[in-house]
Amino acid sequence: MDYKKHTVSYGESLQSISQDLLGDASRWVEIAILNNLVYPYIVDDGAETGVKTIGDTLLVPQDAVMDDIIPQNEVVGIYEKSLGQDLDIFGDEDYIELTNVETGELDINMYGDLRVVSGLRNLRQSLIIRLSTPIGTLLHHPEFGSSLIELLGTKGTVEKIHKVRVELERCIRSDERVADITFETFYLDGDLLRVGFTVTPVGFDVAFKMSLKLGEGGIVEWA
Repeated sequence: MDYKKHTVSYGESLQSISQDLLGDASRWVEIAILNNLVYPYIVDDGAETGVKTIGDTLLVPQDAVMDDIIPQNEVVGIYEKSLGQDLDIFGDEDYIELTNVETGELDINMYGDLRVVSGLRNLRQSLIIRLSTPIGTLLHHPEFGSSLIELLGTKGTVEKIHKVRVELERCIRSDERVADITFETFYLDGDLLRVGFTVTPVGFDVAFKMSLKLGEGGIVEWA
């Protein structure tokens, strides 16, 4: 495979680099694989293993695309890996209540190790955490989280509902692994705002659905 070197600049992401240099933002996965990167792939500072920072060099593939090099039956597994891996907080629960009370418990797998979650399930878990974290409360990451908590528990006016929708989309799209979000359900049910949407990850042909109930008690998510 031919490749060229690219120096990471401030504000760049793998998607923006892929769009600028390859003309296709979805080819960011190829860059991640070629450089052995792990989520979050590019950070503003630090020297963590598996991530790049400003001033570091990336190898960018030229001409050949990943499907020409890797057998088709391996592509799905590679995309799953590109979405990252983390400790499994919610396990197999489909119904998760996210309030001001701490929720989630680490568990072990059959080998006695801490259980982890990867691929699409990891992205889903990451989005739940992002949505339920008040923006500005995560040390060193002031832009992480959402301001949904500030919008909940007050009268459900048309203006507030619009603000909730805008904030939901902004928060979810702020994860660079998300290519698109499509709202399918969005209505008031008494004191609760019920929301259903589909998330499409970058580079995936398969999307997944999420549903939320938003109210004074916080956020409830279920598959």
